[in-house]
Amino acid sequence: MDQSDQELDRLSALLHALPVENMPMTLSELDGYLGLCCTKPLMSEVPLSPDGFSPRPL
Repeated sequence: MDQSDQELDRLSALLHALPVENMPMTLSELDGYLGLCCTKPLMSEVPLSPDGFSPRPL
């Protein structure tokens, strides 16, 4: 296991250590969220209505 795998395992363990009532993200969900944050257009360019967003897969 290389260092990056160990770091991902550590991050996953930290996410799983959060209280369940806080609905913590999985590592995969965090990856998707951070990817969106890095690639999303400015809100002034493409408005996103709150009802068009689902925080969890349907």
